[in-house]
Amino acid sequence: MQKTNGSVMVVNDSILETHHALTILKKNGILGDVLTKHSAWEALEFLQQEYVKGAALPRLIILDMNMPELSGIDFLQAFQHLPELICNWVSIVVVNASEQKDVHDYVMQFPQIIYYHTAPLSFDSLEKIAYQINSFD
Repeated sequence: MQKTNGSVMVVNDSILETHHALTILKKNGILGDVLTKHSAWEALEFLQQEYVKGAALPRLIILDMNMPELSGIDFLQAFQHLPELICNWVSIVVVNASEQKDVHDYVMQFPQIIYYHTAPLSFDSLEKIAYQINSFD
């Protein structure tokens, strides 16, 4: 697999799941900046602050759907109200422990979603994600 230089943000409240995702990303050749945010609020705030500063934004977000306070669905709804540049630049991979078809169908309506995966992440699933990231370069 070719090496990737784009930045990725992992948004997951579980330290264990975040570490697992980081390990798999690294083993799949995703060598760019990998940011971690442990809540959807933290991720939204980061995106807004970086945009205001004119800093580089992540190219991809790997988003856990099941988080306290602000869920993945809440994040996606709030994300749509961010500046257009952010919404057009960032792609999102959803990771959900649930296989509910209604959740899947609802989430896939958001234009930024490029992949929906039922948790947990695996080497195979991240190979598909890595392919998507490599297509950005």
